[in-house]
Amino acid sequence: MPLIFFRFVLLLVVGIPTTLAAQTDTGMSLLDDTEPVREKVQNAFKTSKIINLQSMEVTDAGVMDMKINHRFGAINQGAYEAFGLDNAVVRIGAEYGLVRNLSLNFGRSSLDKLLDAGLKYRFMHQTTDNKKPLSMLLYGGWARVGGQSVQSRYWYTGQLIIGRKMTDKLSVQLVPSVVIAPSGQTYALGMGFRQKLTQRTTFNMEYIPVLIKPEGRSTNNYYNSLSVGVDIETGGHVFQLHFTNSSGMAEPQFIAQNTGTWTKQEIRFGFNISRVFTVVDPSRFK
Repeated sequence: MPLIFFRFVLLLVVGIPTTLAAQTDTGMSLLDDTEPVREKVQNAFKTSKIINLQSMEVTDAGVMDMKINHRFGAINQGAYEAFGLDNAVVRIGAEYGLVRNLSLNFGRSSLDKLLDAGLKYRFMHQTTDNKKPLSMLLYGGWARVGGQSVQSRYWYTGQLIIGRKMTDKLSVQLVPSVVIAPSGQTYALGMGFRQKLTQRTTFNMEYIPVLIKPEGRSTNNYYNSLSVGVDIETGGHVFQLHFTNSSGMAEPQFIAQNTGTWTKQEIRFGFNISRVFTVVDPSRFK
């Protein structure tokens, strides 16, 4: 499975064509810019998340994107637990476009009673003339774990998001990441892609191998996150249906503390729902 993603890394690094036709999806996306294209490549992904990973998309200025994320239990729990459907964890949150290319997100997860927040800033936007061949963003996150564990209560995440819409149908992305906790630092390289299937559906996949993790026996029980899914766009909503070995939906959980593995059928069905609302007229930010 990692070999598939390294092929996409190769596409991203050396497979850049010398020219690009305009790459705007004919379907409406929740994150469409309200301004004319102006040679900026649009709609590399349907929402600001691939599945768990941050995507290269940024919520429009003045727009609120409400998110509901749901993960059922592992399918290896058997028929008595309806193959995981009797158990679930939920994250409810939102993202708001503060200004153009800068968004704020926040949410709360039932798993670990975790509160999280983050800022995403796009400092390079891919253009169709290849003068800017990539989209590049910075993401900084903060998380607080509830309960009695003081040692690892606060977590911090830093990410560099590097992505390219290769064709009208294919987008690829790399996400070098660091998760910082009192117990040490975890370094990982997130990889993801989307393949457009129809005007309103896409196939998404992401893999997050951990490269360096804190020393300690407890980290031996953590596994790399692997997720596959389908995005379905229905007007103002995007429904993301997927299978993943990650129960957590915040960066510290699915990057640094992922306890599920596909080899033991610790696979969870889940979904993300995105719905946008215009709070401030985006034309005021032009």
